[in-house]
Amino acid sequence: MTTTALERCDIRLSSEDKAFLQLAASLDGISLSAFIRKAAISAAKDTISK
Repeated sequence: MTTTALERCDIRLSSEDKAFLQLAASLDGISLSAFIRKAAISAAKDTISK
């Protein structure tokens, strides 16, 4: 099921961190935004389930 993103969340990154995340996203074949969203949701689920 696909959902439409309606909310925006801005973060600040160093150039090095952005390049590192962009590389990982491109290796996964997804956008930087999708990669960060996927990682953040996964981390949140792990934290909440503790």
